Amino acid sequence: MAAYWALFCIPAFLALSRSQALRPTPGIWYGFAVVIALFIGTRYFVGGDWVTYEFIFRTISHANFGQLSEIGSDPGYTMTNWVVGKLGGNIVVVNVICAVLFTIGLWRFCRSQPYPWLAVIVAIPYAVIVVAMGYTRQGVALGLILWALACLGEGRFYRYLLLIALAATFHRTAVLLIPLGIFVDGRGRAFRFLSVALAAWGLWDAMLAEDSEHLWRTYVSDVGFVSEGAYVRTLMNFVPAMIMLIYWKSFRNTMALPGVWRVMSVAAVICMLLVPFATTAVDRVSLYLIPLQIVVFSHFPLVSGLQRNKTMIGVIVVAGYALVQFVWLNFAQHAYAWLPYRSILLGG
Repeated sequence: MAAYWALFCIPAFLALSRSQALRPTPGIWYGFAVVIALFIGTRYFVGGDWVTYEFIFRTISHANFGQLSEIGSDPGYTMTNWVVGKLGGNIVVVNVICAVLFTIGLWRFCRSQPYPWLAVIVAIPYAVIVVAMGYTRQGVALGLILWALACLGEGRFYRYLLLIALAATFHRTAVLLIPLGIFVDGRGRAFRFLSVALAAWGLWDAMLAEDSEHLWRTYVSDVGFVSEGAYVRTLMNFVPAMIMLIYWKSFRNTMALPGVWRVMSVAAVICMLLVPFATTAVDRVSLYLIPLQIVVFSHFPLVSGLQRNKTMIGVIVVAGYALVQFVWLNFAQHAYAWLPYRSILLGG
C-alpha cells in the first residue's frame, strides 16, 4: 500500500508548493510522467482483470492475422497484443505500451489546466490506480480522450476526432464522446456539426452497430448484471458537476471549452439519476466523465469569491482525494487485487 501513497504524496507536495503549483519545472513534470507510466505498465499480477487480460494475450498471440477479427472486438488493443506476441513479448510489454498512451494523454490534459499538479492529484486515486491499472482498454481510451480534449481546447478539431477514433479502437464506448465536438464555441459550428455527424456515423457503423443489441442487453436490460460501487463512482462526477453548474459564471470565464464542460456536467447529473435503473451502463459511461473532476477541481482556486483562499482550496482538494484513495484501498470490494503492489522492476 505504501507504493500507492508514495504515488499520491509526491504530486500532493508539488501541488501545494508555491514554486511548482502554477508552473511545474519541466524536468520534474516529465520525470514524474515517466514514473507514472512505469508504475502502471510494469505492474505484475495487479488489477481485478489481470488473469483475463493474460488469457486474451495468449489467445491473440497464437492466432493468425486472418483470425484477429473473430477474436478481438477492439482492433487497437487486439493489434497491440498480436504484434507484441509475434515479436516475442509478453503481457507486461502490452501494459507498458498502454500505460505510455494513457500517461501521454493524462499529462497533455493536466498541463493545459491552471494548476497542473492539482489536476494530477485528482487523477491519481481513480483514473490512474483503478482505471489505468485495472481496466487496461478503458484506461487507454480514457487517456486518448483526455489528449483529444486538450487538442480540442487548442482549436485542433480534426486531431480531436482522430484521437477519439483511436480511443474507440481500444474500447468501443469511446465513440460516445464524439458529439462533444459540436459544443465548441466560435465560428464554423455548422461545419463541425457535419464533421461530427459523419465521424459518429462511421464509427458507430464500424464499431458498435453489429453488437448494439448484445451491448444493450448486457449493460441495460439485464437486471442481473450489476456494478458494485456505481453510486460512489457516479457521485464522484456528480459533486464537481454541481459545483460547475452552481458557480457557472465564474468557471465560464476561466476555462477553455466552457460549452463542452457544461454539457458534461449535465450528463453527470443525468447519470446520477439513472444509476438505479442501469448501474452497469451508467458506471461505464461515468468513466469518461472523469475529466470533469480534473477540470473543476484544478480551476476551483480561480472561482470568484474563493481566490483569496487559493492555498486552502488546494489543501481541501488534496485532502478530499487522499480520502478517496484511503477509502478505496481499505474498503473497496476488489481492492485486494491491487494489493500489494508488485512490479517486474521490483522483482515481481
